[in-house]
Amino acid sequence: MKQNKSLKKFLSTVSVCMLACSPAVMAIPTITVYTGLEGGSGDVDNVLYQNSQIGTSVNATINTKPGYAAIFTSTTSLKESGGQASLKAETDGFFNNLAFSLTAGATFTKLQLNPDVLNAGQTAGTIVFTVDYTSPALSTFTSNPFPVSWNGQNKFTILATGGARMSKVTWNTTLPTDVGVEDANQYRVGGLRPAGHVPDSGSTIILLGLGFGLLGFLKHRR
Repeated sequence: MKQNKSLKKFLSTVSVCMLACSPAVMAIPTITVYTGLEGGSGDVDNVLYQNSQIGTSVNATINTKPGYAAIFTSTTSLKESGGQASLKAETDGFFNNLAFSLTAGATFTKLQLNPDVLNAGQTAGTIVFTVDYTSPALSTFTSNPFPVSWNGQNKFTILATGGARMSKVTWNTTLPTDVGVEDANQYRVGGLRPAGHVPDSGSTIILLGLGFGLLGFLKHRR
């Protein structure tokens, strides 16, 4: 009887710790879009365009992460002039959609950007973000519309928390027919991880230790 009580107490302790330590219980995968540079920019790296590329798909590099590369796609042909702040439409002066992703299946948890809109002083429009992410299943998040204006300060931060990891962020604008986004600039990305990488966590180590402890307890009881 005493041994059974001890076993029940041990199992109860294991169950409580599993609930407390399990990432699935502790965090809910969430995508959030903020206006402004949420959390600052100390944990993100500049996305740099490569000179002279033209087309509906153009490549970019991550400033201090040579193992990673990015790709931008749009229904409008784009052109680059190098640096961080000059991804433009090739011919008509503006574009209304742009998708950002990392190559080779890499993922990220933070993205900052500041799209510049043409025609200062005109009626403002809105921008909507669509995020493809894993949690770990593949999911899609679509934001509410955010207002954008022509003052050059349309800064946004997209964050993935609770174990979610973003694979692509797309924006679409609803602007007057004669205007659009002139520059996709100041893209910064953080929380990079290569495809298939699953980091070990402290909670995993704790649960393994509890499992071995339970096996030892049962062996001693027998």
